[in-house]
Amino acid sequence: YTAEEVNGRSIKGLLTEESLAQRAEVWAELRQRGEARREVVLLNKEGQEMVLDGSFNYINYNGEEYNCAYFRDLSKKRKRDLALKLSYGALEAAAEVVVWLKESGEVQYLNHAMVEYIGGPKENWEGQQLHRVFPQLKLNKVVPGTSIEYSMPSKEGHTVYLELTFSEIYQTGHRFFVIIGRNFTERYLRRKEIDKARLQIEELSARLQEENVILREEVKAD
Repeated sequence: YTAEEVNGRSIKGLLTEESLAQRAEVWAELRQRGEARREVVLLNKEGQEMVLDGSFNYINYNGEEYNCAYFRDLSKKRKRDLALKLSYGALEAAAEVVVWLKESGEVQYLNHAMVEYIGGPKENWEGQQLHRVFPQLKLNKVVPGTSIEYSMPSKEGHTVYLELTFSEIYQTGHRFFVIIGRNFTERYLRRKEIDKARLQIEELSARLQEENVILREEVKAD
């Protein structure tokens, strides 16, 4: 709407039925406290809904009551909150370990997968320093764009092998380190078995070579 189109128009044509239903409650609060605050839904000229944060102030001028309202558009905030909620849900559901660190090394966030490894309530870990979550990892080793192999004891007592990848993210003017850990325990154990088998083969080959040399020498001696 333009200012001319809205001027003199009844509020009933601008708000949804749900928002209009709050009018009596808002007026009662205004007369008692002088101010009120509500979330209301405005209808624009095309009939689309806009979520607004409404601040209402009571004015009594020459015996006439006025409701002076200020509105703040919440649409962008709602979209941002929804995106954050979806992102948070994705992080919590991820099979990979996800840990956010402040630059000081303090744990800002860790997901469900990480808690499953280290045990205990999630709230007990948030706010702790890095070494409490990753005992063998130093903060100066958390370099964005790099990755390392890391082993740690699980709450069940066995060793878990993680490939930790480091990155960084900026949010609300603050810098965070992001650690993503992928479990490669099975691959690591298979690799160890292969290395052990290869070593055994090399030892057997060396032993056979040695036996062949001895056999040839015995044949020559005969």
